[in-house]
Amino acid sequence: MPTDRNGYEISAASSALVEDLDRFADDFLAARDGAGRVFALAEQNPDCALAQAYAAALHFYAQSSAAIERDALPLLARADALRDHLTPRETLLLDALSAWARNDLQTAIALHERIALDWPRDLVAAKLAEFLFIQAPDYRRHLRFMERLASVNDGSPHFLAMHAFALEMCREFERAERAARRAIELEPSTAWAHHALAHQMLNERRIDEGLALLTELSPTWVEHSGATRCHNWWHVALLHLALGDAQRALELLHERVVGADGASAVELTDAISLLWRIELTGERLDDEWSALAPHVVERAYEQCFPFLNAHWAYALTRAGMDDVVDDALDALRAYALRQTGAAARVFRDVGVPLVTACAAFAAGEAARCVALLEPVLPEVACVGGSDAQNDLFRQTYLVALLECGRHGEARRWLDARIGQARPTAIEQGWLARA
Repeated sequence: MPTDRNGYEISAASSALVEDLDRFADDFLAARDGAGRVFALAEQNPDCALAQAYAAALHFYAQSSAAIERDALPLLARADALRDHLTPRETLLLDALSAWARNDLQTAIALHERIALDWPRDLVAAKLAEFLFIQAPDYRRHLRFMERLASVNDGSPHFLAMHAFALEMCREFERAERAARRAIELEPSTAWAHHALAHQMLNERRIDEGLALLTELSPTWVEHSGATRCHNWWHVALLHLALGDAQRALELLHERVVGADGASAVELTDAISLLWRIELTGERLDDEWSALAPHVVERAYEQCFPFLNAHWAYALTRAGMDDVVDDALDALRAYALRQTGAAARVFRDVGVPLVTACAAFAAGEAARCVALLEPVLPEVACVGGSDAQNDLFRQTYLVALLECGRHGEARRWLDARIGQARPTAIEQGWLARA
């Protein structure tokens, strides 16, 4: 049986197909558009289960249950028909993707942990696991996963970038920065390492340094996928917003964050999040929401992970589509009540109150937002997104406190947030209101 560059067997693959799959791995790990060639490989090689699995996995990045059902499930079914001839690694990957398709994220993660144990150089599987950890965050488990792979992948800039991100999410900043900078030394255009540093610079309040660094690195982003460019520019906009420059953040929204694919989940969530954050500074951007609404309506009734639903609810409420929001919330509640185990906690116990709170805030109901958010805020990370992404919900809670006149609580919450650090310009504005 032929093997890939790591020495791992691939069933029903010619030497030419193995080379093509190795090229896919390079493009996928580097977030280049060339990874999309795997769709043609899957069609041309229907007897290669790994090609089917990789093509199916790319459809999960649409973050749409409709897209997964329409596009990923047929590929997984084709791979499943070949199950008797699969290698153990391929079988585990297929099982993990099948669990992911039915939104059983905890099982999918556990299966990826098994893959990592026996095939630690399989960085495609590790990258897929990283995305699962964004949809179902457990920062320490995420870091333990990457730590298991570190000794055999320390020379890979793509792994170092993943490791840096996991370290940053656990606030191990010194090690995170060392890993990210080592990745950039090995390959200056490692956009995911740039991304890890963007997180760190914001969290450590190294705003000017972060802007200088990302400005220097940004010309390399043209080599990468639209989603990667969009998201890294979103991080640049957050740094400008931290400086109090809402105008520059809004300019970057139009110049860099949207435009490649207005219907993509990454662009939509980043655009909504950025507009929402600008509004938390006191700006009103009423005219911006109608342009996003048509793309959001298509997703409003889906349940991938509640982080997305919260963004859809806010955007559609701000666009004046209250009937759609009400119906979407009904669908979310019905879905949440059908869940068990970890999914019940995520959707029923935290997700439904969070999404309802975000819609309430968008509707100007600050007191209701506070009442709904307060009990779930300590667990809000479980609904999905990174530390930087779900900080939006904590900021919303703070501004809701200010808007309903609970200034003393807002001040105490701000003091705890800032600690001994110097407040950013945006935090200084909230302090002035408190």
